[in-house]
Amino acid sequence: MKKIILLYIVIFNYIYAGALLVNGSFEQPEIGNEPPNHIKSWANGTIVTYKDDDVNGWNTTASDEEMEFWSAEAGTPYEGNQFIELNANEVAAVYQDIPTTPGKKFHWFVAHRGRSGVDTARVLIGAPDGELTEIIQMVDDKDEWGTYQGSYLVPDGQSITRFQFEAVSTATGSKTIGNFLDGFKVGPMVEYKMDECYWLDGDDSVKDSSENGADAEAMNGARIEQNDSIEYHSGYFDGDDDYLVTNSNNALDFNTTFTFTMWIKPQSSDTQTILQRYEEATSLFGSALGWTLEFTKGNFISNSSLNFTIEIDNHNYNISIEPNNWQDNWHFIVIRYDGSNLTLMYDTQITTKDASGSIDNANTDMLIGARQNGNSVDNNFKGYMDEIKIFGVALGDDEINRLKYNDQHQNNYTGIHRDAPICEASIKANSWELIGIPADFRKDSNPKTTVSDIFGDDMNGDYGNDWVVYRRDYSDTNNSSWYILLNENDTLEFGKGYWLGSTLDSNWSENGSYSVDYNSTYNGSTNCVSTRCVEITLRSVSKNLDEDENDGTGPYRYNMSGFIGKTPIEWADCRFIIMDLNGSNKKVLTPSNMEQQGYGSKQIWLYNPSANSANNNGYTICDDTIPGGCRLEPYKGFWIELHGKTKNKIVKLLIPQGE
Repeated sequence: MKKIILLYIVIFNYIYAGALLVNGSFEQPEIGNEPPNHIKSWANGTIVTYKDDDVNGWNTTASDEEMEFWSAEAGTPYEGNQFIELNANEVAAVYQDIPTTPGKKFHWFVAHRGRSGVDTARVLIGAPDGELTEIIQMVDDKDEWGTYQGSYLVPDGQSITRFQFEAVSTATGSKTIGNFLDGFKVGPMVEYKMDECYWLDGDDSVKDSSENGADAEAMNGARIEQNDSIEYHSGYFDGDDDYLVTNSNNALDFNTTFTFTMWIKPQSSDTQTILQRYEEATSLFGSALGWTLEFTKGNFISNSSLNFTIEIDNHNYNISIEPNNWQDNWHFIVIRYDGSNLTLMYDTQITTKDASGSIDNANTDMLIGARQNGNSVDNNFKGYMDEIKIFGVALGDDEINRLKYNDQHQNNYTGIHRDAPICEASIKANSWELIGIPADFRKDSNPKTTVSDIFGDDMNGDYGNDWVVYRRDYSDTNNSSWYILLNENDTLEFGKGYWLGSTLDSNWSENGSYSVDYNSTYNGSTNCVSTRCVEITLRSVSKNLDEDENDGTGPYRYNMSGFIGKTPIEWADCRFIIMDLNGSNKKVLTPSNMEQQGYGSKQIWLYNPSANSANNNGYTICDDTIPGGCRLEPYKGFWIELHGKTKNKIVKLLIPQGE
């Protein structure tokens, strides 16, 4: 499987500002299509070098100013048709300088692979005229691309930021032979995949997949559609009064560049608003702020049009297209501003207008599927929306086309495959399941938190006769634990595992309960191996037999835990947080490191008696050293073993959000 390593430098909310990404997958110059003319060539012209002056966006520190490009005929790119070898004829570095705004934070991604074996390169970031900081070392074999991503906070006074990639070692021993690079890109600062299983009014259940956490609230019955979408699920709007709202968030503020991408399938040709973050002028001599994307129905004077309006340096700019085949078809829409041009794309229709200056941002909520009209909301959109992404950079045409391709092929913007969300579980007659419940029972306002709330409308038969739920309770004085049969009105706990038994075939889900808020304090840190994470509290041992008398209750505590995600997660991507009772002396450990330090086992026990890997008790035992072979699955529970050193410690499990 591909290795995914995410690195975050700080944990504050971030936006991009003024960043421009060029030629991230090294598709230009195109090998074999000259000019520009290559300098050297090998392998029948499938490997060439160019002067860096002829390479859009990139430079090298090499004294001969040459960069080495490989075509797909010479090797397998991470994406596209070309990639580079980090050093051409001498030890050097390649870099790209990106305009940035001090105090802002942006996200990056790159792919790396060895040439003849295991190669190592490093990522450095900083000011072009200052000292660069090593962010991470990339270590990969020749058989598969490794992917690396992270966030960087721009220091005060740093208006240009350099991304530099430099060889450290190679399998051949020569730094000039090895270290392939491809797919450098920045990610969205706000992203609505719309892959949830359902939305609830009054809950921020429309999840932003970026670290920024700009979750949106569904209003008046806007809902998830599972059968008509671009990528798994989509959002549906009835055109009457439903819409989504994202509270005012600085991730939605821009400086001089941005790109919006989204898919829509309208079911009406009436005038309707698609996106809006806009403020009317508050005085006669004041200026409006923000932007609006809307469809305007034609009349006897003009044809129907798709319009984007934005305020830039106190000037109003409007750009429009007369869209083909508007109703009842999926369309890919892009809006891009690069500081000098404003572009609107609708499928293959494209229009561009001169525009320059800084964007006048509105200090209001963003509405999806409606507009703010004074104190009311109207002009509602009717139809489907999917994969809304908002970037703080002006993406090039190649990057946009690749983004569109990834949307259409169940990939994330990085090109990494996205798992389908799982929206319900099943249990066979006369069987038991160790389950987890993907719902956030931490929220007092959650309308569904009890056994009856979650299971009562789904399970066949009567509770107590045809189906039952058990939890695990733990002693505070020793290491014993026991099962408790729950009543229908008993409240369920977040992150706990439960035994569900049934005499009848049934399907069940948590529909109507609040979705999980991935709100870990470690979001944005190297310890959260995703854009966002969530913490589950575990029960430590009550006796440490290295110090306490052995009373026969055993040396370990087995936590019956429940997975809270909707897509599978690698156990190797989870972390243990261990600290003193007063919160001091924190450690964040991988499962293997936790075992090495004596806090517990790196293994987990998964109950799946029908699996070939199951032992005589029905359990599959796995750990974080088995790549791709140990996963937490939606609606499933698992056992965690804690050891004596966790006595008088707070122990939590850090679980990443599925990508």
